[in-house]
Amino acid sequence: MPKINLIKNRKPEILISILGLGIIILSLILRSIFPTEVPWMPEGFTTPIIAFEFLLTTSEVLMFFGSAGPEQEALVEAMLTGHKIDNVYLVVYGLFLAGWSLLAARKTRNNFFYLLIFFAILASIGDWYENKQLVLIASNLSWGYFDGTLFELWLCTWLKWGSLSITLAGLSFFTWKQGWTGKIFAVVSAITLILGGIAFFERSAITSYFTLGITLGFVLLIIKSFVLLLRKADSIEQA
Repeated sequence: MPKINLIKNRKPEILISILGLGIIILSLILRSIFPTEVPWMPEGFTTPIIAFEFLLTTSEVLMFFGSAGPEQEALVEAMLTGHKIDNVYLVVYGLFLAGWSLLAARKTRNNFFYLLIFFAILASIGDWYENKQLVLIASNLSWGYFDGTLFELWLCTWLKWGSLSITLAGLSFFTWKQGWTGKIFAVVSAITLILGGIAFFERSAITSYFTLGITLGFVLLIIKSFVLLLRKADSIEQA
């Protein structure tokens, strides 16, 4: 009976770890699909898909995709395919963050962490609308004018990245007392939140560092998921 109860008690950690594994797999798939090189990117950016999300003007869009031809068509096709998969990715990472928030709320009995579930969902919604705008732009380069769509893209992009940053920073209050991985995650999340505040007012290399901080935060949180799961497993073996 003790072993059965312990297995039941670790269901949240199992589900979160599975979702974390899903994030890793989908990230690798997306990495293999999204282009690694484009004709032009804003200064400070090194990843095309991130640069695409933060384009601000029609002229930047046209420079980003380059002249019409086979290379542009291949670039557009890669973007469209990648965003189809990203619509699955956003559900997985949204559930992952919501799962962590729910776990934190139950462990601490602090209702603050329930609020983070809202931000996790908000991030996924923002990402979905962002994908719609990115696909609209990539599919209609012949329009030659995207300022209205780019403003909507800016709103959705910051809804996503801002919500992710807030969720990760909020979870750091839970992880801080959980070993060195939890403390590193908390420090990274705090720095990322500050970088996000700066990047919101001016697009620059800091914007790229901000998104990198979000990525690193996810990596640390996934590692933390497996650490918690393994600790639970040790408890079962000793029971």
